[in-house]
Amino acid sequence: MLAIYKREVRSYFQSMVGCVFVAFLIAFTGIYFMAYNLTAGYPYFSYTLSGTLIVFIVGIPLITMRSFSEERKNKTDQLLLTAPVSLWKVVLGKYLAMVTITAVPCVIYLNSECDLLCVPINH
Repeated sequence: MLAIYKREVRSYFQSMVGCVFVAFLIAFTGIYFMAYNLTAGYPYFSYTLSGTLIVFIVGIPLITMRSFSEERKNKTDQLLLTAPVSLWKVVLGKYLAMVTITAVPCVIYLNSECDLLCVPINH
């Protein structure tokens, strides 16, 4: 399972799909943040995150379908299915790789929000 996870994460970031997905998600969230929070004056970052949910709804199935289509294109799906690893470990390894790809922008969001909230106030 760990080998499948490492291979999936490595393949996403070596083929630029993961980097482009992360960059698009961060750029879309930045534009949404500017529109909601800076222009309209809403004080909560949760409005921005709920607005970017549509990108997650569309993006996650796209990168997941890419994972399975790459397996089929490279003819490595037969190797995975006949490997001495159970099917649930294969699925779990691929799922955790997708969660990692999706968690990278979320960590960046949380880091930027923490930077905004942790600004010391000088009296």
